[in-house]
Amino acid sequence: MVQLMMHGAFLKVFCYNLRDRFVPLRILGKYGREKPVWMSYKAWKCVKKKNKVYAKYKDSKHPAYVCIAKETERELQKAKVRSEQKLAENIRGNTKSFFACV
Repeated sequence: MVQLMMHGAFLKVFCYNLRDRFVPLRILGKYGREKPVWMSYKAWKCVKKKNKVYAKYKDSKHPAYVCIAKETERELQKAKVRSEQKLAENIRGNTKSFFACV
């Protein structure tokens, strides 16, 4: 029984070593994660700013955070609507992107 447990532990360590050696890590770009396709750069900047303000105050009820959060929600809604309108306008020429989102 003890030998079986030792063999199992050895196998586990061996598998982890193989994984670390041969499975490539996902390398993020220069700026970390990329924004989603539908999101505008203005909305992306708002989200990053909201995250910074929250990290500074650590309170979701702080007036500065509340103001930024509202602005971010507005920008995200605008970006989603613009993206959906753009897809709807180009449905005849680009059906694949339309049905990928639907």
